[in-house]
Amino acid sequence: MAQSFSSPIFNRFETALRQKNKKVTIPYWDSLLDNYMDNDPTPSESVVFTEEFLGNGKGIVRTGPFKFWKDVNNCTLQRSLNFNNSETLMTHNTIDTIKNDLSVHNMKQIIYNKDNNTHTLEGQHNIVHDWVGGMMSILDYSPRDPVFFLHHAYIDYIWTKFIQKQTAMNIEEEYEIVGDDIKRHHPNRTMDCFYWMTNADGLKARLASNVRYEDSPACPDCGHSKYLKCHKSLNRCVPGDKFTRAGIDGIHSALFTPMLFSLVYFTTSIMSI
Repeated sequence: MAQSFSSPIFNRFETALRQKNKKVTIPYWDSLLDNYMDNDPTPSESVVFTEEFLGNGKGIVRTGPFKFWKDVNNCTLQRSLNFNNSETLMTHNTIDTIKNDLSVHNMKQIIYNKDNNTHTLEGQHNIVHDWVGGMMSILDYSPRDPVFFLHHAYIDYIWTKFIQKQTAMNIEEEYEIVGDDIKRHHPNRTMDCFYWMTNADGLKARLASNVRYEDSPACPDCGHSKYLKCHKSLNRCVPGDKFTRAGIDGIHSALFTPMLFSLVYFTTSIMSI
């Protein structure tokens, strides 16, 4: 399960970054916003994958801050956004259900569904890895693309919202084994890389309570970002495409306000150390 590992690793990762720069925060990529570009232009044309942010999304990354990025094995960063035109990004109905539907309040409801895992947080997490493609679609290589950290920060944001819902409902949940990999997901199993924690520790509400995230941009101001526009008919913020920077019909402009970490499109996560 992605979530039991995400919270501890992001806490320590941000702590390590702040040893170099105390003002650093890890931003998240809300790919739901890009998913609303599913007609013309398509999400693969999002401004997110331009030289201004994460660099090009197809082939070797040759633009942006991570151009010609080399990993520990000297392999060059590569992506293949929606390579076969059949992948999707996260879907609003599933994410909204996880965050807000009061009938969905147990971990097993959002982690695993043997009939259709796409409608779980784990499944929504997986499809973004496949959509970005390249290194992100390979389990052992995915952390070598900086997109990995922005995507997992968003997964942690959704998880935090779910825990807040449980807390408001006075639900204290015990860890349950879900899925087929019973040995690796056993509650008392020592967590990979964090020998002082068990799987159950990584999912406790007290860990989520130490994390604060800025809410995802919403209409009408869309976080005052020049890269996001409020779509009138959808009443949702939509990113610009790499050709027109969101200058398409049915969308009105939002003003720009600089944010920390220079990635002004992304909202900022503020994690306690």
